This record gives sequence, C-alpha cells and structure tokens, in this order.
Amino acid sequence: STIANAWTVGGTQNTDLWYSCLTTNGAYHCRSASNEDWIQAVQALMVLSVLFCLFSLVFFMCQLFTLVKGGRFFFTAVFQILASLFVMCGAIIYTVMSPDRVGDAEFGYAYVLAWVSFP
Repeated sequence: STIANAWTVGGTQNTDLWYSCLTTNGAYHCRSASNEDWIQAVQALMVLSVLFCLFSLVFFMCQLFTLVKGGRFFFTAVFQILASLFVMCGAIIYTVMSPDRVGDAEFGYAYVLAWVSFP
C-alpha cells in the first residue's frame, strides 16, 4: 500500500502518498504530493513500517536457526509490533487529515490494504 497509487480514487484523479495524478483527454498528468506536514508524516510512518517489517523478517530467519527448540521469537515480535503500530498511525493520520474528497472520489484499495495490514 505504500507504493500503490490508489489511496484516494475517483473520476479522473488518483492520489497516493507520493503523487496526485489526473487523467485529462487520455493523458496522465502527475504532480508531487503536497508538502504539508501531515502527508510527510504519513510517508515517514509507512516507510518505517516497511523497514521494520523487513528487519523483522531478517531477525526471524536468524532466530529460526539459532534459537533452541521451544524458544520464543521476542525480538522478531517487537519489530513486527512496531511495524504494525507505524501502519496504524499512518492510516489514522491519512484518514483524519486527507482533504475533502470531491465528487465521486473515495478511499482506494491501497488505503484499505494499509488498514488490513495493521492487525
């Protein structure tokens, strides 16, 4: 959901964390996301969640082969919980601060995917 361009979709406009794209006369025009603090916070939180998820995977693979039988994956769990909290915070900020949707615009599949990936 961090790289998909479907956080807000509708009509001729698609918006994600990085770009806002508009389709006019068959042409696809994209511009950078606004420089507002809230969208930069969402970008940072979503990138941190991806990084912590990758760290969790690496630590899981390391612990998988080094832990004694019956050992707990506490270190992996901490990183996975942090990644989950970053996704939740980013989705909450986007929900509260996203500009009013005009016309038939609504939240897209990437937004839903962010909420589904939280639990």
